[in-house]
Amino acid sequence: MKNINLRIRKDATVMVSAGEHVPDEIIEKFVRSKASWILKHLRHVEERKSVKELDNLANDHTVYYLGMPYKLEVIETAGRQTALFQENQIILLVKDRHNVVTKRNTFNAWLKEKGKTEFKHSLERIHPLVAAYDINKPKIVIRAMKSRWGSCSFTNNKITLNTELLKYPVKCIDYVVLHELAHFRYKKHDQAFYQFLTKIMPDWKERKKILKEIAAY
Repeated sequence: MKNINLRIRKDATVMVSAGEHVPDEIIEKFVRSKASWILKHLRHVEERKSVKELDNLANDHTVYYLGMPYKLEVIETAGRQTALFQENQIILLVKDRHNVVTKRNTFNAWLKEKGKTEFKHSLERIHPLVAAYDINKPKIVIRAMKSRWGSCSFTNNKITLNTELLKYPVKCIDYVVLHELAHFRYKKHDQAFYQFLTKIMPDWKERKKILKEIAAY
């Protein structure tokens, strides 16, 4: 390859191709010279991705809550923007049903509010199973995370749970809560850690499998 080629992939990664004899400093200089172009196109990729995701919150779209499918109905309101259950539907109340950002923010805020209750219940179910192992009951923090279902902080005695978990069955939420609690005793994913999971929750592998298999929720 005589020339240096640069392209932005759909997953927002930057691909640079060059001949094997092209010095690294030349490649780096070339990439730096294209910094503005790269950032511009990365923004376009993220914008397209966001719009695609946000457009999923439209009338008759199926959304999941605790593993169950619900048809979404978007209704404009002059009052508080929120969501609520109505039989087999989730009603999304927003001031502008065509504003995809408003719909997503409203839905996520509702999910986070529901998480306060559901995650608390999960902790109340799971913590008694591990209390005898000197694992203190932690605080719960709820937020959207891109790559993890949960995390734990030893110093602050808290676990952070992903709002996306609320789309999955309760047993999957319980598995993630146990996983994070187990880290207060075993910091690494070693044999002892997994033996502990199996002792407390023998079917944890099946629960974890659901999280991987139905990631399209």
